[in-house]
Amino acid sequence: SSGINAEYGGDTITCVKESGSKLCVCLITGEVVLYHVMVNEDVADVTKMWSATLHHPQNPETPQSAQLFGSLSLKAEIWSCAFSPCKELLATSSEDQTVRVTSLQTRENLAIFQDHSLAVTCVAWFAHSSLSLLVSCSDDNTVVVREMTNHTKLYVLPRPDVIGFCTLTYLGIILPPAQEERVLTTSDDVQTDFQETCTDVKVVCGSENGYLIVRGLVNGRVYFNDRLHQGSIEGLCCASDGRIVTCSSDCTVQIHSLVE
Repeated sequence: SSGINAEYGGDTITCVKESGSKLCVCLITGEVVLYHVMVNEDVADVTKMWSATLHHPQNPETPQSAQLFGSLSLKAEIWSCAFSPCKELLATSSEDQTVRVTSLQTRENLAIFQDHSLAVTCVAWFAHSSLSLLVSCSDDNTVVVREMTNHTKLYVLPRPDVIGFCTLTYLGIILPPAQEERVLTTSDDVQTDFQETCTDVKVVCGSENGYLIVRGLVNGRVYFNDRLHQGSIEGLCCASDGRIVTCSSDCTVQIHSLVE
C-alpha cells in the first residue's frame, strides 16, 4: 500500500474521487488537487499534476449572501466531484451554488451551471445510451438533470415529499442494462432520447433528516420514500442490481435492496 503525505495547509478535505490513474482531492477552500497514480507490483507511484482554486468565496455585501448556509464570504467548499465518462473533464459542486466543469488537461473552466438556489451538495456524471448525463442535488431540495454534449437542461425533480425540514445530502444512480447507442443531431433528439431510453434510470437521494428517496430520473415516479436513519445520511452508493448502501451520522450503515 502507499499513501499521499500532504497537509494541504491545514485545510479540510471534503471529498475525493478516483478514475483509472487519476485521483482528485477537493478541499474546503474550493481548491482541487489532481494526482496521477500508477501502481506497479503493489506499490503506488503518486505524482501531483496540478492544483487550482475552482470555486471562490462570494462578496459578503451581496444581498443573496444572507440567504446562504455556510460561510461563503470566507470559503466556497467543494462538497462533491465527478469525472466525465471520457475521463477528461471534472465536475465539482460547491457551497457557492454552482456546478463547474473543468478540463483536466488545461484546467480551463468549460461551464458554470447555476441551477440551484442553495449549496450544491452532490453531483454524478454517467453515460447511458447516447447521452452523457450530469445530475446534481442541492440544499434547495431539487435534483437537476443535464445532457452534457450541448449542456441542455433536461429535467428538474422538485422537493421530495418528506416530513419536516430537510436538505438533500447525497445522490446515486441506478442504471438499467446498457442500450444500443444512437446518433444524436439536434437538441430535440437529445430530449427524445432522454425520454425514451432513461425511463428505467433511477436517482437515489439521501437527506439531512435520514430519508432515502428513490425516484425515476425522467418522470419523478416515486419508488421508495421513507426515513431509514435517525441522523443525516452522510454517504450512499448504488449497485446495478438495486442494492443501496447508506451511512449516517446515527453511526449505522444500512444495506437495502430495491424491489419494485
